[in-house]
Amino acid sequence: MKKLALCLLLLFSFPAVSSAQIYTAGSGYYQQEPSVIFPWEASLGLAGSFSPVKEANGERLINLQGGVSARVLYYWAPWMGVGLEGTWFFPESGSPLIDKYQMRRGGIVGKFIAASETSTRSYGILAAGFTRREAEYSFDLKEHKTSAYFAFGLGVETDVSDASFIGAEVRGIYNTSLELGRFSYLVSRWEAEASLRFGMRF
Repeated sequence: MKKLALCLLLLFSFPAVSSAQIYTAGSGYYQQEPSVIFPWEASLGLAGSFSPVKEANGERLINLQGGVSARVLYYWAPWMGVGLEGTWFFPESGSPLIDKYQMRRGGIVGKFIAASETSTRSYGILAAGFTRREAEYSFDLKEHKTSAYFAFGLGVETDVSDASFIGAEVRGIYNTSLELGRFSYLVSRWEAEASLRFGMRF
């Protein structure tokens, strides 16, 4: 009787032991969430903005502006980074009314990567912040206007090394105000922006 009980015990315990061994052997298939090797990212870009400005009678003064942009991100996950951005545009002149016109922009930004495990990646951008526009007129008058903006865009980047990359990005930007002052205003609330970027991860 004891031998029979021992045989039954071994018979019924075998599946449990064997399944534990199979689970251990196959545990490599249950991959953990990939860790973020470089949680910080900093990038600089050469940016161009199409945001036409015109005076009260409808004449266009300025169409394009070029500038430099900077962005710092912290990656909460391999596919999502959140941080700050800023763009400084070079002063432009809009003859005959505007001697100097300049934009500065800054806000928060989120970057969402479609495929983080490849050397070439596409991503989406969502951002919001404030744009300050300053105008110096030919009749010795200065005006400025600060308004909120919301931006969305798409980009592609490719690795140069393990910790550096280059890329290109296009964005649509919605401005909450058309007015720049008493004598000039934006043609549209929407503006288009494109940039070439170089970045480092650390």
